[in-house]
Amino acid sequence: MQYHKTIYVGNLSKNLREEFLWFLFSKIGRIKRIIIGINKKSLLPCGFCFIEYFFIMDCRITQQTLFGLEIKGKFIKLDKDDGYKENRHFSLKSIL
Repeated sequence: MQYHKTIYVGNLSKNLREEFLWFLFSKIGRIKRIIIGINKKSLLPCGFCFIEYFFIMDCRITQQTLFGLEIKGKFIKLDKDDGYKENRHFSLKSIL
């Protein structure tokens, strides 16, 4: 069984600042990096990110503690992730 230190965060407001994500998620544990999802065409944020922690336990605690938290009128979704891979920060949806 592989253990992951990365968590997917979805249903984020598109105008949420990265600094706020660092502030909120660092309350749980030490963050290695945050990768903001962006639209490949417009290069604007598209409502998701990946949070990579230094420790597995912080990832688990985040999922248990913050799942369903309301931020700017949206309830966030959290899920374990296999870890960030190149180009995964681009949204699969396209904006016309």
